[in-house]
Formats: sequence, C-alpha cells, structure tokens
Amino acid sequence: MLLASVRNEIPKFIDDLRKSNDEIIAFVVLKMIASINAKVIVVGKGASGKDTFVAKLMKQNPESFRKMLWNTTRPIRTGEIQGVDYDFSKPFENSSDVMYSSKFDVNGEVWHYWLTKSNWDSGNIMIGTPAFLDSLYDDLQTNNRANCGVLYIDESEWVRRSRLMLRADADLVERRLDGDHADFYEFADYDYTLKNGRFLLKGEYPF
Repeated sequence: MLLASVRNEIPKFIDDLRKSNDEIIAFVVLKMIASINAKVIVVGKGASGKDTFVAKLMKQNPESFRKMLWNTTRPIRTGEIQGVDYDFSKPFENSSDVMYSSKFDVNGEVWHYWLTKSNWDSGNIMIGTPAFLDSLYDDLQTNNRANCGVLYIDESEWVRRSRLMLRADADLVERRLDGDHADFYEFADYDYTLKNGRFLLKGEYPF
C-alpha cells in the first residue's frame, strides 16, 4: 500500500523537477532588462534552482550578462567552482568596499557572505536574498532597487527538500528550510516569478 502511494507521487515529482518552456520566456525578459543597462537579481529559497538557472542563462547569452560574484567563507560544495559560483578565497573583512554582508552560524561555525561595491559595479546579474533587496533601499540617492529587475524562483518545498538531502555539506536540511521560511515570510519584493516552472508577472496566478 505504501509503495503504491509512492508510485502515484513519482510522476508529479518528475514533472516538478523538469524545467518548463516558461524558462525560455524568463530568459528573454531578463535579457531585455539587461539590454537597457539595468541589473537582474535572481532570488529563491535554498535548492530552488537559482544557481542552475543563472548558469544556464549566462551560458546561452554570454554577450548579455556579467555575473556579480558573492564572496563567502563557507566550504565549497561538490560541483561548485571557485570564481564562478562564489569567491571562496578571501577571509571576511568589513572594508569600505563591502556593499552588503551577512553571516550564519552553522553547527558552531560562522559563515560570512558579502558583496563588494566593485563587484556590483562590474556586473549586471546576481543571486540575491530578501535582506539584500531591502538593503538596496537604504541609499535614497542612488536608489539601486529602481534599476533592477527581480526574478523570484518559487519552487515547492518537496523538491527543495529532496535536493537539499542530496547535498553533502555541513548545513542541515531542516536549518535551511526553517531559515528560508523566516527569510521569505511575506516576501513580495519581486517583479517576475518562476513558480514551479511557470513564468508569471507579479500578481498573476497560474490557472
């Protein structure tokens, strides 16, 4: 009986993991945003597919996008590449070039994430967080948020949990899920969303 229940869920699971053609629409929209010298910020909860999406977008449109690279002190994960996914090479220093920073305590070890102003100025696409988007409103003179198009990749918790369980790192699955629930609680500061593979304008709902 239990096996029959699992078998019934497998087709949905496979469909959820596949990328739909709406991803192509997202690529076109974000390329249009980049073409007018605006910046693209992709946000999403852990294991929602942000890095995969950005990597694929940049591979297909290398002439249009330059990545704004985050620095981090966390251990590099399997499959990640130094200087491509993150810059893992530097210790954290709160210098005048640091535009935004955050830190996490994972099993007693503190991991820092930070973005420099020079990286922000040199690129036009990045992966962000709700807290980082909030920080863009702090400088009213530059009004950085007004010059950004934000795509929210909204993937189901089931898929994200499955992906997190396959990651071999020190960050616990439940901590990531709980942290994301808090970070994204009532999150609405985005312009477009890929919701379970469907590209939607903010406020638009799939039928």
